[in-house]
Amino acid sequence: MTKTNEYWIWKSEKGKNTCEKCKSLDGKIFYFEDEIPEKPHPNCKCEVVKVSSQTKFEPCSCIYELNQLSKNVQEIIANSKPFLENIYEINTNLEINEEKTEELLKLAYLNKSNFEDEIHKHAKNCPNSVDNIYKEIVNKIIDYEKLKKENNKQAENLYQLKKNIENFDKETKNILIDVEQLKEFSNEEEHSKEECTILNDVEKLKNQYAQIKNEFENYKKQIESLTTKTINIQKAVEAKNSSDALMSNKKLPSLIKIPKTEKLYYVGAAVVDKFGSESETLKLANTNLQNALHHFKYTKNNQNVKKVNSIKEVENSNLEKFMLSDKIPTNSRGVIFNNNAAETRKLWLTNKIQNYVKINAEKLKSNKNPILEILEFSSSVDLDAYLALQHCKMYNPHISKDGYFEAIIYDYYDFEHREPDPNTKGIIDKKFNSLATEVNNWGHRMQERKLLENYFVIYKIREKIW
Repeated sequence: MTKTNEYWIWKSEKGKNTCEKCKSLDGKIFYFEDEIPEKPHPNCKCEVVKVSSQTKFEPCSCIYELNQLSKNVQEIIANSKPFLENIYEINTNLEINEEKTEELLKLAYLNKSNFEDEIHKHAKNCPNSVDNIYKEIVNKIIDYEKLKKENNKQAENLYQLKKNIENFDKETKNILIDVEQLKEFSNEEEHSKEECTILNDVEKLKNQYAQIKNEFENYKKQIESLTTKTINIQKAVEAKNSSDALMSNKKLPSLIKIPKTEKLYYVGAAVVDKFGSESETLKLANTNLQNALHHFKYTKNNQNVKKVNSIKEVENSNLEKFMLSDKIPTNSRGVIFNNNAAETRKLWLTNKIQNYVKINAEKLKSNKNPILEILEFSSSVDLDAYLALQHCKMYNPHISKDGYFEAIIYDYYDFEHREPDPNTKGIIDKKFNSLATEVNNWGHRMQERKLLENYFVIYKIREKIW
């Protein structure tokens, strides 16, 4: 299409005092003289130049290029949208790999510890020799540590990639905004390239588009690479897991046993597999052990339980001060059970807390200042709470005006080596005291080997009492 008419071009001064109205008219072409607007204000220094040309010219392609750019950028935005979904999926698989690897490491270290006292005590050909088994376990630990390290490296790469893609997404949307704004302010009338005022901006945007297109392809390759590596780690973990029959079938030293009525409950690495967090008999103890052994796995799908990464996240400044004064490290991770959690409910129903509320009811109604009570559960009356907490503290117990008992119980999941209490009286208590000491010292050894995590636990009680 061509045009041979005479026409008029508005040219603004483009100075620092040029008004917005004049700026918007700059470069605008008028094909009819009576369409030329009046100058916007007195002393306006803009001019309207008449152009007479009989030379045919091809129209400027800026509008076409802007429309094409807009389409191309929108395609990249649409195609990159699944990137973050892919990242969340990869992250989930990496977390699963991490949990499985940690479990394998714990089992391997536990078996290594069990065989340490028996190595080099028999001749190599002796059927009771454990030297080869011990050597295999050590090699497995090396393999697991490599897998763990590789998995952590991929997690770091994924985190950085997520940040980069979020920035990429933001920059791409900004380019689209620039394109759309240029389309609005561009002259949609037919004109020559010589008359175009936005071609330089169009060229800049085309260069930016070329860059984001390259980035898009790069990120696509990175995600594909991370997906492949994550799957390979997952296969390696599963292969290692399936090859561990030797370790799991070998007879190990006996685990500690705790009598409860006529049954035996095992406390050790096997407790999670045998009873798990669903066991109502030892609900509190098993849940705490689950979290310590399996990196808070129990909290992941429970809406009444929250995992936090430091004391700063408990959202109660007074409680935070009390916890810090008890020398709980600030950067300790923790678990918070709300008042709807089954564990909180079971703690509320213990004899210790029920009796405490009955005895102190009047005092608790008038309690205005937060206090701290020390709780010590009995093995013969509150076995589950005894195994889970034994000694703990209750912050700000009180009865609200609407008849609710409210309190926060907290404890630090930590073990220190101790000896049985020689002053314990009674056959049952003596028996439990001795076994509890063994359990405590087992926990101490496990934490020294980094197989149990030190963390704090909080229970928020709120129960209607009248």
